Amino acid sequence: MENNKFLSFDGVIGRRGFIINYLLIMVIICVVSAFLNILLLFLLPSLYNNGLQVIVNIIYIFLLYPSLERRLKDIFGLSERDMNFYLLMLAFIIGLCIPIINFIVLIVLMVAEGKITGKLPKSEIIKFNWGAFLGTWIWGLFNKSYKTLWML
Repeated sequence: MENNKFLSFDGVIGRRGFIINYLLIMVIICVVSAFLNILLLFLLPSLYNNGLQVIVNIIYIFLLYPSLERRLKDIFGLSERDMNFYLLMLAFIIGLCIPIINFIVLIVLMVAEGKITGKLPKSEIIKFNWGAFLGTWIWGLFNKSYKTLWML
């Protein structure tokens, strides 16, 4: 049920996936903002101050909306969308346009434990495997993963 994809509306997203998606969004926003700074400064100086912030906020909300929706569904334990959910999303999006509220909302979303992902068992697959790291082709032979023989 957990879905850590960057842009997706299915399932829910846990704290770790939300933080990673948020960091990716911030990198994209920084690159787009730098590009637009240069573009607007030289081509349309009259739109430089006002137009840049509006464009960056629209891109920011467009990219953050899927992760925000999945995170709120996780925190409140919702599996379906209803009218109250859309009102909640509207309130969060309005809050994202005000910087201090944006900061508080994002901290709450990153700290709050989800009702859905909080109950999921921890995966054993995530552990680091030193045998696979140090002796790749030997590990592959013993674990019937013969693709690792390509290293020879």
